[in-house]
Amino acid sequence: MYRRRTRRTISAKWIAAIVFLLLIAFASVITVMAAGSKVTVIDGDEEVSVTASKLSVDEIMKKAEANGVAPLEGLDEAAFDPQTQTLTIYRERLGSVTDNGKTYLFPVSSRSQTEDEILNAFERAYPENEIGREDDVLFDEQTKKATILRAMNVTFTNDGAKKTVVAHYGETVSDLLRRENVTVNENDSLNFEPTDPIYADMDLVYQTQAKITLTVAGESEEMVVPIDTVDQTLSALSVSLGDYDTINVSLDTVITDGMEIEIHRVSYEEITQDEIIDYEIIERYSDDYYEGNTHVETYGEEGLRRITKRLKYVDYELDDIEILSDEVIEEPVDKVVLIGTKERESGSSGGSYEGPSDGMPTASSGTFVDYNGNVVRYKELKTGNCTAYYGGGITATGRPAQVGNVAVNPYVIPYGTRMYICSPDGSFVYGYAVAADTGGVLMSGYGLIDCYYDTYEECCNFGLRYMHVYILE
Repeated sequence: MYRRRTRRTISAKWIAAIVFLLLIAFASVITVMAAGSKVTVIDGDEEVSVTASKLSVDEIMKKAEANGVAPLEGLDEAAFDPQTQTLTIYRERLGSVTDNGKTYLFPVSSRSQTEDEILNAFERAYPENEIGREDDVLFDEQTKKATILRAMNVTFTNDGAKKTVVAHYGETVSDLLRRENVTVNENDSLNFEPTDPIYADMDLVYQTQAKITLTVAGESEEMVVPIDTVDQTLSALSVSLGDYDTINVSLDTVITDGMEIEIHRVSYEEITQDEIIDYEIIERYSDDYYEGNTHVETYGEEGLRRITKRLKYVDYELDDIEILSDEVIEEPVDKVVLIGTKERESGSSGGSYEGPSDGMPTASSGTFVDYNGNVVRYKELKTGNCTAYYGGGITATGRPAQVGNVAVNPYVIPYGTRMYICSPDGSFVYGYAVAADTGGVLMSGYGLIDCYYDTYEECCNFGLRYMHVYILE
């Protein structure tokens, strides 16, 4: 709301009174000026009273200089206060500014008391030290001294994120981190000490880290790693996962302090193995053979099984076996042994023979059961004293002297004759042998066979024995 102003008319009587008063005041001023005015001049701790007809600084200073006051020089200033009739002189003094730790002195009027006045005087004196917009200035009101903290650019990388920040002279690394709201923990990485001073173009790198335990194939190691995903951490550690390896945490999980990562190396191997299938022995009675005699009707044959397995290894040790296939390649053939049931005729010596029993010489052919349980056919049985010898070398037939090559009287048992030698009761078996050497004692008619052994002890154990010698077909 606006209030309308009311115009008023001033009467001629009032106008005449005002003009009269102004004339009186003017006359008084003229009178004072003509007479001169007293002015107090203050110069530091000194005061001088002067009379000046003109109340100007120049006029008052002329009067003051006439009374011993030093003239104004350099940055000296003088200010007149008409109300107090006082002229105050402000003499030149040295201003002080500390710029990045270095102190600069420069002339300034003692009248200059504000921060801007001091800094302006500093820039006039040192134009090359112009104060930048991002520089910090500290001003002491009591001493009237200024301190300039120059701005500096610092590259700060925080957990991989790089940026440029502004710091100031005198700040430390911890000051910058505090301003960036970064708290350095025990396991964190910092490429400078917190107390290090900041300098221009510094490259400060900070990385939050955590202590973890990494176990690979049963071997554990404690380590400090940057905070990242498990996947990135393993990659940085050059730890790769195989197709079947297992890990106890998800790969996109972020690392935390105290985390335990456990990796098991898992691999598979497929193998194929052939296994023998044992044959069975089937015994049947037959009246085609005399009692006490046996005959192998069908010799046993082992079968063959082919098995494919998948082997699972965990941390390089066998953990599981899976049978992928089990196939019989060859079926086994049962061994069939016929046991004689036919009664012997009176006076018969018996054609078949299963092992020695009576120790009597016979020229009859037949069969016997060897130490492997096989029924073997022979064409002649000889019995007699047998001895043993050793010593190596080559036999009379050129064969090496070794177990199985025995000495004979070649006129009784020709060279090359195959035989089987055992005691009459079967309790001692020399086994299969070949007539390969000449026995000197045997040539004189004493003894039947001289059995070869590798050692003297074995020969002593054999000694002189009465043995059955089966001449094989």
